[in-house]
Amino acid sequence: MLKLSFDRPHQNILSDEARILRIRLTPESARARRALEVAVMLDASSSMRGTMFERAKQACGIVARALRPDDRLSLGIFHGETMPVVNRVPGSEAAGVLDRTLREVTTGYGTRIDLALDRLASMTEGHTTSARLAILVTDGFPYDGTRRQVTDFTGLWRQADALAARGVTLAAIGLGPATAFHSGLLFDLCERGGGAFLQAETAEALAGRLLELLAPAQSVVDTGATLCIRLAGDMRKKGQQAGQASHSKVRLDGACRIKPLYRKLPLSGGGDDWTAPLGELEAGDNDFLVRLFVPAPGDSWRQEPREVAHVTVDAFGKRFEASATINFTREWLLISQEDREVATEGKRWFRNELTHELRHSNDPMRSVVLAAEIEKLAREAGDLDVAEDAARISADLKSKGYAAEDRLSRVYQAARQRDTTRRRA
Repeated sequence: MLKLSFDRPHQNILSDEARILRIRLTPESARARRALEVAVMLDASSSMRGTMFERAKQACGIVARALRPDDRLSLGIFHGETMPVVNRVPGSEAAGVLDRTLREVTTGYGTRIDLALDRLASMTEGHTTSARLAILVTDGFPYDGTRRQVTDFTGLWRQADALAARGVTLAAIGLGPATAFHSGLLFDLCERGGGAFLQAETAEALAGRLLELLAPAQSVVDTGATLCIRLAGDMRKKGQQAGQASHSKVRLDGACRIKPLYRKLPLSGGGDDWTAPLGELEAGDNDFLVRLFVPAPGDSWRQEPREVAHVTVDAFGKRFEASATINFTREWLLISQEDREVATEGKRWFRNELTHELRHSNDPMRSVVLAAEIEKLAREAGDLDVAEDAARISADLKSKGYAAEDRLSRVYQAARQRDTTRRRA
């Protein structure tokens, strides 16, 4: 099912305005879930030695027991090198195989996240109609082959981009306190790879975090959906003067998936015609947002609904089409009406964009402003925990010149966590 909604469905007939269009896709409840290819790379560096590593191995065993018979599990460890433990074992056999193979696995030295990403790529390669999830679990900072800490993340970003380009979702779990791992890097990798960024403060919490990633990946019903948007042509009547309108055509200014998990959509095309792959669709509501600039049709146009965009989605083995219309009017009570749910999703989209900018800002004063704006948007959206952390970050940057790593990590994680209020089919 395809449903379109605007954050504000009515517009002043004389005003050029920005609008958020929500595109909601909901599969039939009986639609079959796709099988899952899940690959996990577990940090086995020296800091994991002892009880923590044993508990982490137990957590992987719990995940193996949660697999469906047609799912497949690949798992490896990494330190100064990588070592495969199991490769594409069917879910029906995964628990038993993993119990036997993990017993002899031990820790080493180094944290080669680059090699771990390479291994995840090889574990998930090949054409498949299954959902594909790659999970990186680490309690450390990235090091290179000379045991020097990596500070240039360009190569790691490219590896995440390559996974995403092949339709593999990359998620990450930081293990231990936020000071133990590089929250900014894990945020970068998940933002590029499209997956969630979670923290397990203890090894005992790791199993729960892994299951948080596994369950939604097992609800994927489509892996190849596409979106096409055709924007309306000239909004003014032929021969009409521009009047108060500075532009005559509807313009597109970005798109994202907002629910169940935020991800910027890679748009292609231009002018009036745009397309984007939607990636994996899950059971329940899948919400996508499009930011549009809608010019006023002018005073001489009748007060009535007008199409501003035509939306076509190929998903679930079908084609869905719908028109996005706005009612142009002079009535203030109508103009002021708002779809609160869509407006809230729009605020979260903007907040996530500002979080990306905060992560990469090298200007302390700009960072103060960004954190303050994140606080405002989070508060307006009802995300009070995020608002509190952002407020403290802004205050600390202003007074001390730096912010606590745990607060920064929580704000990064909030931008890469799933929407927990979504309705499931």
